[in-house]
Amino acid sequence: MAYLTFAEYTTKGGTLTETAFNRFEAQSVAHIDRLTHGRIMAETVVRDSVKNLTFELIGHLSETDSIARCGYKSFSNGSVSASYATAGELRAQIAGLAELYLSEEVTDDDYEIPLMYAGIIE
Repeated sequence: MAYLTFAEYTTKGGTLTETAFNRFEAQSVAHIDRLTHGRIMAETVVRDSVKNLTFELIGHLSETDSIARCGYKSFSNGSVSASYATAGELRAQIAGLAELYLSEEVTDDDYEIPLMYAGIIE
């Protein structure tokens, strides 16, 4: 299930090609489903917070991809220094964005479980 259409993406100011958008939107959905433990997949209407998070993740993932291709986490031209982002750091950045957009969101059923809740549900 797509959480954001290409038309919605461009309306929000997205500038990627449709091919690039499709790639990063799919990755965004995978991250969101992982962080929400699949709770959003059952919903028939995609809520605005999920659309906004998807838009942000597409931008973040496309930027990270560009940086990863050259291999740099950061680069300084002064004394020429470079560092590299670890997979854990990238996942933490994605989790931080998800927390920003979804921390107050709950499932749309009678149980109202926080979307990002990782504990035991009885």
